[in-house]
Amino acid sequence: MVEAAQLETILNVLLGVTTALLGVACREIRLKYGLMTFLMHPSIPPDHGGASTQDELGMGIHGEAGIERGPVRTADEIAQVMTERVLQDLPLTSGDRVAILVNGLGATPPEELYLLFRRFKWL
Repeated sequence: MVEAAQLETILNVLLGVTTALLGVACREIRLKYGLMTFLMHPSIPPDHGGASTQDELGMGIHGEAGIERGPVRTADEIAQVMTERVLQDLPLTSGDRVAILVNGLGATPPEELYLLFRRFKWL
């Protein structure tokens, strides 16, 4: 476990910042950027007898529970609900530019990720 004083030294040496400054930067990032995750359940591949019957919105990358669980949705429906949720938290206006990162963490075929990204592009 890294002690607070050690962390302060590491941040100062590697990044040239203090933990206070890093805290300010993290708060600013949190206010300006949105993040939404999506997961299919269960994580048993169809070729091993599994079939996804549920999906989960907002699940944490380490397995933390999401904010909504329900029946499997289409790529268009997933993109729509994810966009709506993020827009509730971000004060975007017409003409604002956004960046979208669609990442399957190695478990989703690129073709399926392209379907999702295609819909985000038009929202």
